[in-house]
Amino acid sequence: LDVDPVKELQELCGRKAYSVTYTVTHEDRVPSVVAEVLTKGAAYKAARTGFTKPDAKKQAAKAVLRDMKAAEETK
Repeated sequence: LDVDPVKELQELCGRKAYSVTYTVTHEDRVPSVVAEVLTKGAAYKAARTGFTKPDAKKQAAKAVLRDMKAAEETK
């Protein structure tokens, strides 16, 4: 069972006291979401579009999580 990426990112940021924000825009009625996480030493940002706002938000959160996990592995 996969964890919802929005929930996973929210929980991770809560545990580590990181700031997470989502910005929603629409272009030609297609939702786009930018997820941004500010950590103590870096910023992670990803923009994704989707058929719905929740879908775009999930995809953006998933991309930020992937980037954050990749950065952790290289430390």
